[in-house]
Amino acid sequence: SGNSSGYIFSAAGTIGSYFNIGANANSGQNYVVCTGLTGTLQRNDLVKIISNADFSSDASRAQGEMHLVESVSGDSVLFNNVLFDTYLTGQTGKMAKVSPTTFYLDDNITIKQTEYNAANSPTPRGVFCQYGFRPEIKGHYINCQEAAVRIEDCYAPIVDATANNVWYVGGGTNYGVSISNATMYPRIMGVYQGCRDAISFGGNTLGGVVWEA
Repeated sequence: SGNSSGYIFSAAGTIGSYFNIGANANSGQNYVVCTGLTGTLQRNDLVKIISNADFSSDASRAQGEMHLVESVSGDSVLFNNVLFDTYLTGQTGKMAKVSPTTFYLDDNITIKQTEYNAANSPTPRGVFCQYGFRPEIKGHYINCQEAAVRIEDCYAPIVDATANNVWYVGGGTNYGVSISNATMYPRIMGVYQGCRDAISFGGNTLGGVVWEA
């Protein structure tokens, strides 16, 4: 849940206060009524919209997505794309402005940890990026703990990396690339060996679902 502890490289933007939407926002429409934000937004700003509605079958992950602002018209915030999901006022649909970070790691980066064992546990994690705008993560990751690359609430991230031997330490880990929350349009490439899952999708209490992976 936004915890960058233990990562060799990490970068994070921020998210502002949430404001309740003023009308139901249906899947397929390209705007949201939100008077609390209209005075603070301009074209190309990034926003995140969520609600209390559970998206996952185990009722542990709230729906949500992120969009770029195209324009503001009266009480309506218009997006450059349509909503994937429906957000209802009765389910506390709300929206916040994201101040994203930019992040780039070159292919020349190599992170090689000591081989995992009880004596040197825990080995560090690899790379973490939260609230990133088009971050690009490359590099080579060997013997990382839990995840070589973790991206959370990022817009159009690109990951093209190599990972070998990502160690499992419990709690549903051991991933080459872990993609979490309202990450939009991720593009994932590379080679991931010795991982429980090469690519994993998940979420936490911050809300949101991965779209258009």
